[in-house]
Amino acid sequence: MPPCLDRLSLRESIATFERNLRLAEFFYSDGDSDKAFDNSVAKFREKSTWSPPPNRDKFPDAYISVITDEIMNAPEQRAFSNLSVDERAAHCNIVIREADKGSAVVVMNRELYIKEGIGNLMTPRCVN
Repeated sequence: MPPCLDRLSLRESIATFERNLRLAEFFYSDGDSDKAFDNSVAKFREKSTWSPPPNRDKFPDAYISVITDEIMNAPEQRAFSNLSVDERAAHCNIVIREADKGSAVVVMNRELYIKEGIGNLMTPRCVN
């Protein structure tokens, strides 16, 4: 679990997952469909918020119930650093940050990091 958990956002994500699962179960077809879907009409419609009613099939309902209970009742766990206090203090001349894009980690010299930040703040196109 992330350190600061937004329960509202989590509940919205679960509701979206629940709706998608119910829609998949509702529109599931075993055989090949002979119907051709006209995609040109769908481009001009508002996105639907309709969701199939619960209790149509016991398996999706049970799965949704278990997943919701496990996620909403999971204990919040504190994230621990893998560096000791001494190691953190020893490396005060480097900055370790998450990259702007992707899941990369950036390790920079502290002075260069500060210079780059000041340079970005001084550039008019970067200031909001």
